[in-house]
Order: sequence, then structure tokens, then C-alpha cells
Amino acid sequence: MDTLQSHVLETQNVHSVPEITKLVSINVKHAQKEVKFVNILCLSALTAKKNMHLAQKNNWRKDEAQSQSRTEEKSQASKLTTASSKRRNSQLSKSSNFNSPAKCKQNLNPQTPVKIRELRNDSDDKLDI
Repeated sequence: MDTLQSHVLETQNVHSVPEITKLVSINVKHAQKEVKFVNILCLSALTAKKNMHLAQKNNWRKDEAQSQSRTEEKSQASKLTTASSKRRNSQLSKSSNFNSPAKCKQNLNPQTPVKIRELRNDSDDKLDI
């Protein structure tokens, strides 16, 4: 006799066939419950993995949006700085043009240069205007 048959005979000597059938069905039910539990664990792990992936994707999009908004803010700030610089430069150029000799000559009426020439001829000092 081989060992498997001897175990079966020993078990049959201790338990009746209906008892063995009942124990086997109980073991099968426990095994089925364990399989369901393992399946639930696998689904939970898969769901957790997908959620982690989505969270990483959201963080990446959030970081991307923040860097884009920073870039837009810098662009707007540089545009504002450029616009204010242009305004300031135009104001400075207007004020400096007002005081420049060429601008002064443009602002004078046509008779004024004649008077300046007369002054130059009359005096020993030369005026540079």
C-alpha cells in the first residue's frame, strides 16, 4: 500500500464518509471565501494604483498650470514695465525736446532768429542757440 491509500484508510477509520464530505465542503467554502477576499484585495490594490496615477497626473497638471501662470505673470509684469518705461521715456524725451536747442528754435516765431542775429552783430559775445 502506498502512503496516500494508508492515509485515506486511517481517515475513514476515524471519520465516517458523511463527516468527511461535510469537512471537505466546509474547506471548499472557506477556500472560496479566501479567493473572494484575495480578489477584493487585488481590486483594491488596482484601484489604489489607478488613484495614485491620477493623483500624480493631477499634481503634474497643477505644477504645469502654476508654472504657466508664473510665466504669464512675468510676461504681464514685463509688458507693464515696458509700457511704463516707454511712457517714462516719451515723457523724458518730450521734456528734453522742449529744452533742446532744435526744439527751442521750432517754438520761436520767425522774427526771433532775426533778433538773435541782430544781437550777435551788436555785441561782441556770440550766442549759441
